[in-house]
Amino acid sequence: TDEEFSCITNSAQNLAQNLEYISGVSTLMQGSGVGLNIILIPSKARIYSEYLGKYKIPLCRGNLYRNALSSIKQSNISVVSLLEPFQNSEDKMALFLKTDTHWSPLGAELAALYASIMIDTSSLDAKVFLTTKGEEKPHEGDLLRYLPGVDGISIERDLLPTYETQEQASGDDDAAMALFSDNVVPVTLVGTSYSANPAWNFHGFLKDEMDVDILNMADEGLGPFAVMDAYLSGDTWKNTPPSLVIWEIPERYITTYFKKE
Repeated sequence: TDEEFSCITNSAQNLAQNLEYISGVSTLMQGSGVGLNIILIPSKARIYSEYLGKYKIPLCRGNLYRNALSSIKQSNISVVSLLEPFQNSEDKMALFLKTDTHWSPLGAELAALYASIMIDTSSLDAKVFLTTKGEEKPHEGDLLRYLPGVDGISIERDLLPTYETQEQASGDDDAAMALFSDNVVPVTLVGTSYSANPAWNFHGFLKDEMDVDILNMADEGLGPFAVMDAYLSGDTWKNTPPSLVIWEIPERYITTYFKKE
């Protein structure tokens, strides 16, 4: 997608405003006693930059990921960088879908595994989750929208396995009763379609790897900042704030214009 290549008008100003918004969210959560961890997703073009052929990542985006990462760290906000784990993965070519802008379930699983290493959830109520893999199904990737009428012979469709993550009963009476209690879910996931779309099962993989229950407040088509703004304006945040918020932010949204409501 050209979202990963285009130089957006006022991109520097948008970047500064978005980083300021991130800092403001962190300050708000600190004041409420809620931890914040950002997961910064590198663009597909950056991970596969050696395969772009005649195309190049433009200068306006060349250092975007590292600059954003550095700025977030300088604001003393915990951030998980997926750049090195993705670039160094033995399964690098399978981390993003061929016909889609999004990561594959394998990429989502690696992201969840790495996040579980970098984010401390040891103080939260532990639960056991199990992820099972189902049959593979053809996936109509979002990049195919730009190629109307192209059949599956000309461009082979991605095959996606289905995944399901479920909490496992421990056999302990207290744990069984907890399943029916009104306890606040300790972690909230906020983000984009990388988190909201069940096809990748990122939400499920996070629960499985972190051994904690996670409320998914991600949404599709709005970008990470609008989704966070909606979450902070809603009743869920006001009435039942979690102990920890995980905020998934794709690189390609870092310089997009966002107006806080």
